[in-house]
Amino acid sequence: MAWIHLLVAILFEVVGTLLMKRSDGFSNLVAGVFALAAYGICLVFLGIALKSIPVAVAYSIWSGMGIAIVSLAGWFLFRESLTGPRLLFIVLIAASCIGLQLSGPSETAPSSTVRSGQE
Repeated sequence: MAWIHLLVAILFEVVGTLLMKRSDGFSNLVAGVFALAAYGICLVFLGIALKSIPVAVAYSIWSGMGIAIVSLAGWFLFRESLTGPRLLFIVLIAASCIGLQLSGPSETAPSSTVRSGQE
């Protein structure tokens, strides 16, 4: 279920970013308000996902997938350039996210075992 929460967080982050572009620096107040709402929903779902997905994995997937989807949406919706090198670096971001996921366990330790920094 945590992965579904992370996916919802990614989708709302993408929507928030695209609405931020549409807000034109908040000169379009309606788009700006909806962008802030989308970011708020995004952070709620990201927080829920972080209960059971390690922060490094969740954040890299959240940001990496966000970058990839927003880049493609920017190309499609706003006619922004998407050159070969940009596509290469998007692929490298995706590869890094996959590598983080494959490099360790997917579940975090219970919060009671988290170190407080005092020993």
